[in-house]
Amino acid sequence: MKLRQLDCFIHVCDVGSITGAARDLNIAQPALGLQIRGLEHEFGATLLVRSFRGVTLTPAGEEVLRWARSIREQTEEVRQRLSEMAGADPTTFTIALTPSLTNLISGDLVERVRARFPDMRLRIAEGMSYSIAQWVDDRSVDIAIASGPFETEQVEYTPVVSERLFYICKNEGVEGPIKLSDVLQRPLALPAQFHSVRSKLEEAAATIGIPVQASLETASVYAALDLASRGIAGSVGPYASIAERWSGNLTVRPIVEPIVERTLYIMRPTSRRIGAAEQRLLQILRNMLHSITAEESAGAGYRLLTNKEEPGREPASLAAARKSSGGFSSYAVRRSPQRQMARSRAAP
Repeated sequence: MKLRQLDCFIHVCDVGSITGAARDLNIAQPALGLQIRGLEHEFGATLLVRSFRGVTLTPAGEEVLRWARSIREQTEEVRQRLSEMAGADPTTFTIALTPSLTNLISGDLVERVRARFPDMRLRIAEGMSYSIAQWVDDRSVDIAIASGPFETEQVEYTPVVSERLFYICKNEGVEGPIKLSDVLQRPLALPAQFHSVRSKLEEAAATIGIPVQASLETASVYAALDLASRGIAGSVGPYASIAERWSGNLTVRPIVEPIVERTLYIMRPTSRRIGAAEQRLLQILRNMLHSITAEESAGAGYRLLTNKEEPGREPASLAAARKSSGGFSSYAVRRSPQRQMARSRAAP
């Protein structure tokens, strides 16, 4: 039995699907299935019941899951104590980002870290926010930036940035802001209800008394963008989620009346000591988030949160200014993601 097997089992249980867990862990689904079956063989019991809806824990599986989580926590505690005994500051960090942030800052992050701290190594993982929170909770990730907060026991959440959500559709020559009521009247490809984009859209829709009805549900950002580029169904998401392959085929329109946005948090395990190397890495991340919220990057819909500001809520003065101006200029919406990212990387 290996720790890798326990990590795989824990993540499958957290996600509730072998398919979803395989995607998050970036391994083939059959290989992940073998890891689970090997664990079941080790214990001589069925741990998961598989169905077309996902997986469900058996009573034996629940017992093994509790044991696996305790083993994982104890292992990390021992590693940390040994590191402290040796006087060593960790120089390898695993960072998890949402797809939009991966597209926007991952390359720049690696370049900055290599230039300033050549001995520091980064591993970058990508996932949906609810999965990322679980990764931080079970300590398979050191630092993350994602939406939240979630009901996790051992995660420290620090609100840093508000990320605006846009209506994304096939390029048909119409630009500028679009009312949420108009968005909700159109065919939409949306993630499941537990996804932060879907939940924020539903919260905003409730304020105008219109239900959210998805024509299609998909857990893949890129599948939703592909459907939008084909004109099958529009989507809702961050501006930065648009990859190069779709940039010429899609129109990105800021949603107004009301504005829809979500709060992004820096997440880290609450019980882990912050060493000097991690402090330096956190400062680089904060500087990068400040860069993407600078004036020239405003078209991407990111806004730095102040310490006194309630996460997820726009200050009244800014809200009034945006409402009167329609939110974002046509130029900001037309600007390609490549140019947008080049501008943010040029910022100090």
